[in-house]
Amino acid sequence: MAKVFKEFANQPDGTVLLMLHTKDKSTPKPVEGINFAGVPEETRTSFVQYYGRQLDNYALENRTGNFSTHLVSKHDARYGQTTKEEVEYWAEKGIVMR
Repeated sequence: MAKVFKEFANQPDGTVLLMLHTKDKSTPKPVEGINFAGVPEETRTSFVQYYGRQLDNYALENRTGNFSTHLVSKHDARYGQTTKEEVEYWAEKGIVMR
């Protein structure tokens, strides 16, 4: 599996996006639907570690759309509820997910 590089980038509109790229695809791709503005580095690192596999798949499989739709398997009977709980959990830590 190719290594996915993850870095945070400040945007002109004040948002902070998580950008992903690989050695083969050096143009950074933003992870859609997440804003890390005002979030401490420790919390950002925790998020990246917790969702490492999903973020890698998001980049390697060239997925699009809000990252929150990729948090849980769509085959999970509790997909909607679990996604909502994850979004709320990270919102408490200052990470805004749509």
